[in-house]
Amino acid sequence: MGPFSIVSRLSLNVRILFWDILLTLSNLVRRKCRIGYVTPEGHPGYGKYWPEYRPPKETNSRCSCPALNVMANHGIIPCSGRNVSFVEVGHHIRATYNFSPSFCSFVPRFAACMLKKNYSEDLFDLEELDLHNGIEHDGSLLCLDSALEQTQSTKHVPVISHIPD
Repeated sequence: MGPFSIVSRLSLNVRILFWDILLTLSNLVRRKCRIGYVTPEGHPGYGKYWPEYRPPKETNSRCSCPALNVMANHGIIPCSGRNVSFVEVGHHIRATYNFSPSFCSFVPRFAACMLKKNYSEDLFDLEELDLHNGIEHDGSLLCLDSALEQTQSTKHVPVISHIPD
């Protein structure tokens, strides 16, 4: 990674930060969407219709991010959790969860950088995201630390059972 690449990445991150600030300020004056009309037409969730839940198979790839796992379990991203496009996952997160466009641009780019892959061209499997101190970190509320449990999509029931309702 040369100096041009570092400067280019830093410049992109600063532009995304300013984009996010502008979005935040515009949200203070823009009219609000009515409840039930946030999901864009033609996307899963529009009209309160979600694709059917399909539990993951043993061969499917899952990660420690519940949001991505839910999207795979409902077929919004590939149900196998394999060969997922960074670009497409950003679009699907935006439509599914109504997150800001700046977040949906930054996070997949960060994930591509973390995996040393090309954001626009490469694909990834969900389990690849479980790099220690990537999206997996010590002190998770739902999973054991990766030193104790390699499969970060496995929930640690004894910890979860102590979370108050």
